[in-house]
Amino acid sequence: RVGPSAGTMGRRVRVRSRLADGDVSLAVVVAPVRALVQRLGPASASPPSVRVARGDRVDQQELLEALVAAGYRREYQVENRGEFAVRGSIIDVFAATADVPVRIDLWGDEVDRLTTFSVAEQRSTGDLDEVTVFPCREFVPDEAVRAWRDAGATLIGGCCGVGPDGVAAIGAALGG
Repeated sequence: RVGPSAGTMGRRVRVRSRLADGDVSLAVVVAPVRALVQRLGPASASPPSVRVARGDRVDQQELLEALVAAGYRREYQVENRGEFAVRGSIIDVFAATADVPVRIDLWGDEVDRLTTFSVAEQRSTGDLDEVTVFPCREFVPDEAVRAWRDAGATLIGGCCGVGPDGVAAIGAALGG
């Protein structure tokens, strides 16, 4: 079974976050039965959302690490949800829950400008005061999960006569 898209996971994380925060405007949650009966990990296992506002001071490297931890992929150019790109002091992010990507323009360690932009033209289309980037993944594997994954890959490799390189490939395929 193929996992849900980045957009689906982002929307689920956003709803869980709003429910956990006691958002009273969220009176009714409409979801298919299949989604309601699906087991989810603890909310504490989800990576935190990334909030950026114009005028904030941010460390570019820490921001990029937070995006990777939240399941975003670094690409040359942003085209799809769940991607980010970096060109000097400009960081483009296509948030999992957004309709359009956001450009974060840094001046040193200060957020100088936040804008939406067109994927096709890569040109800014509107100014923003702040943006919240919800994670693209619902679960962040910790060391215990990684150890379990690696043990499973080793067991599968041993049973199937797969060598160490094959075991490493199996581990990577299982999320590492």
